[in-house]
Amino acid sequence: RGGAKIYLAADIGRYRNDWMRSPDWALFWSRIFNWGNGNQGGGYDATYWVSLGNQNFEGRRDRDMTVTGLNGRRVDRLGFRAINDDARCPNVRVNFRNGSSANLDVGRLDQGRVKTVDLPGGVRNVDSVKMTCSAVNKYSVRIEILARK
Repeated sequence: RGGAKIYLAADIGRYRNDWMRSPDWALFWSRIFNWGNGNQGGGYDATYWVSLGNQNFEGRRDRDMTVTGLNGRRVDRLGFRAINDDARCPNVRVNFRNGSSANLDVGRLDQGRVKTVDLPGGVRNVDSVKMTCSAVNKYSVRIEILARK
């Protein structure tokens, strides 16, 4: 009742490649399953991601900024993971080395699952990430920020 979640898992073994050749893979399934390089939807595979750190958010509209430590290096996508509760991140702004910035559509984060977001255009040299987030069920939430170069 009221916000329950169900996670399903399946061992598809030797049928994985066949499934990924299906026309429905690119249209639907690739956005659901996080299979790393085989995921045309850009999913999460820990081998290819770098953690930029964690930020704690308390209350309804807490804001925080992460200096990425990438010194303006190129980043293709960012990942966001709510550690200790589901979260809402209505405002995520990425600041780039050339002085421009972009707002990302992060929205709701399910606890423990990484949501990946492609960075827009050809300008992807990230300096910092400024976020406004809040916990869904608790007073505070910790968000991990990841980058894929």
